Amino acid sequence: MRMRHLTKPLMLGLAFSLFSANFILAMDPPTERANTPPLPKAQSSCPVMGGMIGPKDKALHVDIKGKRIYICCAACEGAVLADPDKYIKKIEQRGETVEEAPQPAK
Repeated sequence: MRMRHLTKPLMLGLAFSLFSANFILAMDPPTERANTPPLPKAQSSCPVMGGMIGPKDKALHVDIKGKRIYICCAACEGAVLADPDKYIKKIEQRGETVEEAPQPAK
């Protein structure tokens, strides 16, 4: 019998607590981190055949038009050289960044 009298005040208290917490969170101003743009995503796969590009695979690349395009194997080099714009666009459409090719030392 006594438990029944406590149930209603406990439920009201719980509801008030949840409402208050949501109200306070809604008024919280956005943080600086939420307003920063996402970091650029590095190229992770070959634009020709789709093979994965890992840190150890960075030796295979084509530098053309001031850009560095990583490829999965030597067989993909000809395709990139034949139509670099096609593959640059393909990388960018995946939301990945095409690196700038290093400039030769003078």
